[in-house]
Amino acid sequence: MGGEIQTMLPFSIVLERGRPTHEQVLEAVREALATGQLRDGDPFPSARALTQELRISPHSAQTVVTTLREEGFLAQQGGSGLIVRAKEGEGGVGDRSGDDPDRTLIATRPSGTPYPFLAAPAKSGTIGLLDAYEIRNLIARGGMGLVFEAFDQALERPVAIKVLAPQIAASQQARQRFLREARAAAAIDHENVLPVHAVGECEGFPYLVMPLVRGGALQARLDEHGAMPTAELLRVAVRVARGLAAAHERGLVHRDIKPDNILLEVEPSSRVWIVDFGLARALDDGDLTGSGAIAGTPRFTSPEQATGGEIDHRSDLFSFG
Repeated sequence: MGGEIQTMLPFSIVLERGRPTHEQVLEAVREALATGQLRDGDPFPSARALTQELRISPHSAQTVVTTLREEGFLAQQGGSGLIVRAKEGEGGVGDRSGDDPDRTLIATRPSGTPYPFLAAPAKSGTIGLLDAYEIRNLIARGGMGLVFEAFDQALERPVAIKVLAPQIAASQQARQRFLREARAAAAIDHENVLPVHAVGECEGFPYLVMPLVRGGALQARLDEHGAMPTAELLRVAVRVARGLAAAHERGLVHRDIKPDNILLEVEPSSRVWIVDFGLARALDDGDLTGSGAIAGTPRFTSPEQATGGEIDHRSDLFSFG
């Protein structure tokens, strides 16, 4: 039977039968480019992310990435990831009028920004204003939200801001849940849980303000260097375990523990941070994900979460293991 796959990717996949083939994935990406769902300059999932989210083989995922690069739709961004390079008339590089609901939102804001929640930039070198924060550039984009490097004008310090993704922010229930969970996460005071400086909402889009960590995700470290030496593995694991314990003591469950949500700060501090506490909760909304859809990353999801059962701290421990 056919049907649409619910994923955390910035485009949807419609199945004819079974798992998607790389041809179906390529077709979905091209459609996303044509409709403006993917736009020029957007981050694009790695082959690893495609493999995890769509449960296709690594070879098929790499074929998708290689083909799109050969066709000129993808480029490497400073060695740190893939970025969309849409052609004229594709992905919003030409006439952006059409039926994309995001375009209607964008038209209600100043023309200086492609993001519906940003006011026009006040000075060069920024892409817009989110309340009192100068937004400098997009760091990452995923199914749950957009992450920006920003500058806190009031406290004069760099910060990272995560804005809830438009498809999630459209749900009032998801917005309320996001804000509730984010405020609860902000109460965690532990050296291995990335603190939340502030929680706000602008133009109907909830956002979190966090420290800007100089470093990268544990997954990126594994992808680049392979398995970690035992001593380093234990150092990271112990700190993640301590951070989880602190959250669980407050009754908070992460719901999406995975290497992408563990940040390794560069030396000299070499801190280990758990990020995105409570964000997966915002996706646990039947009106948003559809009946039977489960929030989380399949490779790390606990059995009870995968089957829609009741979740507690033990689900995090399964994912951590």
